[in-house]
Amino acid sequence: ARRHNARTLLIEADLRRPSASTLLTSSPLRGISDWDAGKLSLEDSLYQVSDLPLWILSAGHGMEEPLPLLESDRFAKMLDTISSSFDWVLLDATPMLPMADATSLSRLCDGVLVVVREGFTRRKVLDKALESIEKSKLLGVVFNQASMLNIDYDRYYGGNHSSGKSKKEAKKQPNKEADKVTAATA
Repeated sequence: ARRHNARTLLIEADLRRPSASTLLTSSPLRGISDWDAGKLSLEDSLYQVSDLPLWILSAGHGMEEPLPLLESDRFAKMLDTISSSFDWVLLDATPMLPMADATSLSRLCDGVLVVVREGFTRRKVLDKALESIEKSKLLGVVFNQASMLNIDYDRYYGGNHSSGKSKKEAKKQPNKEADKVTAATA
């Protein structure tokens, strides 16, 4: 929003455990759950962030079962209506698995950017999540909390692993962390 001077909207689409709005404000914001309950108009649900051309549509209070709302025609129409007023609309969603929320939302989006926490996300989970996204919509993968120290240049150039052991020695020892995604191996 700052670089392009374009109107950008961040939609807190994790309706189960909303947290994005807490990064931008210390007070709870009313939002999608209030709009869904008929307690708030869509226009009154938008909050501008400081002096930036950045707005947020908060999730409001968390919902136990948001999937019926997220898959409804009413929600899709709301996204279409609100999108016409902004240059960029970003949806911050739940993790891709095990809930279907993010997969349902991905069908309403032009593109999907998957955020992966290095050393936490398991490869099998990432693979399954990526399979659930239409290939034409996948914009890429961002490694969150990635450490540049984990880049294994020696392996790239055919030398020792970053642990100091040769490839042959490293294969002999089981690695419980081996199935976790790291920036160097993904």
